[in-house]
Amino acid sequence: MQVENRFGSLSRPADFSNLSDEIENATSELLSPSTLKRLWGYVNYMSNPRLYTLDVLSRYIGYPDFGSFCNEIHSDPEFVSGFLTEDSISSDSLSQGEKLRIGWDPDRLVTLEYIGDNRYVVLDVQNASLEAGDIFTLPVIVKGFPLYIPHIERDGKQTPLYVAGYRNGITLLKKL
Repeated sequence: MQVENRFGSLSRPADFSNLSDEIENATSELLSPSTLKRLWGYVNYMSNPRLYTLDVLSRYIGYPDFGSFCNEIHSDPEFVSGFLTEDSISSDSLSQGEKLRIGWDPDRLVTLEYIGDNRYVVLDVQNASLEAGDIFTLPVIVKGFPLYIPHIERDGKQTPLYVAGYRNGITLLKKL
């Protein structure tokens, strides 16, 4: 959001080329238009953003790195406290074996099964980087907000931070 607040709308291929040029002029670091298109979900690509990419974008909007950006977000009064009235599902309200369907733009759909202790296993995926069998921990899923998964357990290893619905948040959230 802050990148778009500084740059403007990202809706055409030329916008991503222009943003790439502007980032390079502002930071002396290069992010390709292809990388930016993937990150904004303009093209389908099954990959998580690299920390380097997040660091460069953070510098573009005025932070030293992605960690500093995250710290600032967490200390912003708008994010520090408040009651959410949006639809949400808290893990402690679920019983083991219950299933959820979540979705986000442009056309991502994921079916999850709650396996207890705030943990979920991915059952089915359409157009997202998650994979069937992935396991992750979350206390709550809130419609309208991005889904930040600290790490995913995949094939005996842990992935880096995964963000779903970065641009418009989770757009579909329902129990099955």
